[in-house]
Amino acid sequence: MRALFLLLVAANLAFFAWLFYVSPPDSGRDPRPMTQQLEPHKLRILPQEADATRAAEAPKAAASPAACLEWGGFAASDAPRAEQALAALMLGERLGQRKAEDSAAAQPKAKVWFRVRGVDAALQGRLKDIAAGFAGTELKDCP
Repeated sequence: MRALFLLLVAANLAFFAWLFYVSPPDSGRDPRPMTQQLEPHKLRILPQEADATRAAEAPKAAASPAACLEWGGFAASDAPRAEQALAALMLGERLGQRKAEDSAAAQPKAKVWFRVRGVDAALQGRLKDIAAGFAGTELKDCP
């Protein structure tokens, strides 16, 4: 047992000596060649003017119609009726659904929200018309 212990100590000392005295020093560069990194040909450095241009374009994007709207806040029992109303719009994969539970109430109530992506002005108007037929619901931008 003592021989095994001494052998392990000697191996550790040999490794320490090799690591700090024999191995080449770290140059501080990335050890992987550029060809092994993720798609180096797509990397580019943008000039500072590009940042200023993007900052100027940001308010324009905010003025455009909402790209995503959420409609709901109604009980789970009303969800099938709302889903039928949305089926006429033929939204396909742009339509999503989420359920939220109101735990602050004495009895927790599940509320259903429909999320519609890729909304333009015409679709937003049609969604407002449909939402008007459901009391107690709201139509808002996606969080």
